[in-house]
Amino acid sequence: MATTAKKDNDIKIPSPHDWRTTDTDEINKRRLRAREESFSISNVDLQHPVFSNFRVASSRGLSHG
Repeated sequence: MATTAKKDNDIKIPSPHDWRTTDTDEINKRRLRAREESFSISNVDLQHPVFSNFRVASSRGLSHG
């Protein structure tokens, strides 16, 4: 069974001023950010190149990992 990738306009998110969001809304917000913003991924523990901890830094200057 083949799957097709969703287009940006297929992802629905509520208004930024609407605080009543669902888990799906929050996931969709993150999906759109990942598509629109640039980011870099770096391995935190070089001894384990695949199954490891990674840090993701966004163009906004935020870092998670």
